[in-house]
Amino acid sequence: MLQRLIVISILLQSAPWCHGFIKQSEIKKEILKEMDANKPYVDSNVNSYEKEKEDFQSLKLKGAAYHVDSCKKVFGTLGQYENYKKMISFIKESHYNEKNKRVFFLLSHFLLPFDMVMDFKIPRIKDEGMYTFKFDQGFLKSLIGEIFVQNLNEVKYKCFISIDINWSGPDSPFPDFIFQYFSKVLLNRSIKKLWSESNHHF
Repeated sequence: MLQRLIVISILLQSAPWCHGFIKQSEIKKEILKEMDANKPYVDSNVNSYEKEKEDFQSLKLKGAAYHVDSCKKVFGTLGQYENYKKMISFIKESHYNEKNKRVFFLLSHFLLPFDMVMDFKIPRIKDEGMYTFKFDQGFLKSLIGEIFVQNLNEVKYKCFISIDINWSGPDSPFPDFIFQYFSKVLLNRSIKKLWSESNHHF
């Protein structure tokens, strides 16, 4: 456990590009203990505010978990975006354009007041490192996300994966508490399902 904390601490403090990545100061010791006990970490924070007499909203969504297999083995599931519809129940359609590196998801779930389309550019996950994506259309336009994948040379866990999503823009169709709740629930379910599909069980 101590070795893992040191690895994550060095990783988070030394990487100059991870401005939005989950910082060590944001992962409390009790959360790391829960992760070590095989529980994913997911947190969502949504706030409304006023700017120049107009209503705006912000979203900060974070998730992280360990995996028992090496990252290389996980890529076969995590990077196959076109297969997400077969693995995650609320993703009804999933396609990936290899040439343009764009993914298309159609989301439908009872927590969502309407079906949601997610169409954005992201490279296919094939190796450890950071993968950045940005929404260039829709009501979450300008959303920036970072997925980080890091190998761990340990007996219990072999891979550390996190996702950090930040967005700020004109008020969404959702009240803060609803937006916060469904984003946290859907990310938590996605992590558990993708990990399960790649041979890790919480």
